[in-house]
Amino acid sequence: MVNRIESVLRRDQRRRQPVVKICGLKELSHARAAAEAGADMIGFVLAASRRRTTFSAVRAIRDALRIEGLAPIFVGVFVNASSDEINYMVVEAGLDAVQLSGDEMPNAIDDIHVPVIKAMRPTVSSGESELVRTADAWLNRARPAAALLFDAHVPGSYGGAGVLADWDAARLLSQKYPVLLAGGLEPANVGDAIGFVQPLGVDVSSGVEIAGAKHPGLIAAFVAAARAGESAASYPRGARSV
Repeated sequence: MVNRIESVLRRDQRRRQPVVKICGLKELSHARAAAEAGADMIGFVLAASRRRTTFSAVRAIRDALRIEGLAPIFVGVFVNASSDEINYMVVEAGLDAVQLSGDEMPNAIDDIHVPVIKAMRPTVSSGESELVRTADAWLNRARPAAALLFDAHVPGSYGGAGVLADWDAARLLSQKYPVLLAGGLEPANVGDAIGFVQPLGVDVSSGVEIAGAKHPGLIAAFVAAARAGESAASYPRGARSV
């Protein structure tokens, strides 16, 4: 059976629309705003962060949205957590997928019971060969990651810093691999990002916040701007020049 995250990725490839993930949510009203705007995935940080929430809060949000007929993919964000902890949270929070945002190794996927998105934050010195090796390690294996989340490298940060990622490097990877672009995206630049990088999808957290809190209007504007962008699915894989 095709799992939900694979179904979303395939659906958006067919429709030539980028996948949209709104991350760092904590409040039901913000999760509702994301779901009503049409976000495919909503993310909840279950690791040390100012955006950290609890599995019970995530479960309550999930149950409330289901009652309202809203069913985005729920993604739990973890940093260097054990597979036992992750699998426990998956069940208790009702997660559909997890995002590994720490220093995990590819074999971590094997013990996790739901699809995995792996965040990568290459340094400015990372060359093409290193990027490809990293991507292959996570994607060309018996149980691959569902996608790579390409974010900016910020020393001391495991994501959500609001710094633009290297679009050139992200574009190189998106020619061959399923890439969700993150890092400094907001309603004003997500269309340009999609047009240049041609990713499978985009991820945002700080770019839909005001004074550190999610803003429903910005969430809706981001999803609309992303939907108006042109996704990687509009081109055959490997057919675009860098």
